[in-house]
Amino acid sequence: MATYPNAKVNLYGHSLGSMDVQYAIANLSDTDINRLESAHIYNGPNIYGILDDQQKARVDSVKGLIHNYADPKDPVSMVGRDLDKGSLDSVGMVHFVESKDIDLGNQHMTYGYQLDSSGNIKVLQTSST
Repeated sequence: MATYPNAKVNLYGHSLGSMDVQYAIANLSDTDINRLESAHIYNGPNIYGILDDQQKARVDSVKGLIHNYADPKDPVSMVGRDLDKGSLDSVGMVHFVESKDIDLGNQHMTYGYQLDSSGNIKVLQTSST
């Protein structure tokens, strides 16, 4: 970060990597939080409930920059999360994925994800809260 003081970062993670990204953002300094351009995380548990108040405030301050994709058919994605709550009490904006039903391992590995004609992930719902 010191070598490139004007650089912005984009973070990506799947499963455990998703949790790593959530924790990394929750622990950024006041200075470094401004370096976050975006985060895209996939099929990871929601760690919001185990963050302390300071960490929750940190991730909430950049909620709109964090795109958290969760497949309701993937049990790992749904740990700590409820479809009815949307993005409330979650790290980032939760995008519940419209997925096809396939075997458990491939479901978790995102092979159930469906794309629209433009190549975007199809979602059932997204909410800001």
